[in-house]
Amino acid sequence: MKAQAMARDNYTKGLFAKFSQRDMRSQAYKNLSALAKVAIFELELHYWESGRSNPIEITQRWLAELICCNPKTAGKVITSLEGYKFLEVERIGKMKGPLRARAAIYRLTWHPDNEGQPPTHDYRQWTPPIPPSTRGK
Repeated sequence: MKAQAMARDNYTKGLFAKFSQRDMRSQAYKNLSALAKVAIFELELHYWESGRSNPIEITQRWLAELICCNPKTAGKVITSLEGYKFLEVERIGKMKGPLRARAAIYRLTWHPDNEGQPPTHDYRQWTPPIPPSTRGK
């Protein structure tokens, strides 16, 4: 009982990130690039450090600083995380207007959202597309 309490304290005090082995063994996670996997853990840290805020605002520049790459590469990482259903768009970013309104808002699908909805784990149902058949050509 004491070990469970200590583990819970370590978890809530920020010594652990929450991303299950089942999720890391999913086909979607296996198909991610190394930078996209790093981005997942940076987003995980941001989730816990921001008071469990979900959805969050993500810009290419902000993510590029987190994962140490250029903004265009960060854009590709965001697109990849969207494609494999780790991120779901809540609001599309804008090209003009106040800086605050330019960021896109994404929901992390492995965490509950601010309204109390449970995580959807959409990436667990992701399957690779079936290539077109070359028979009969």
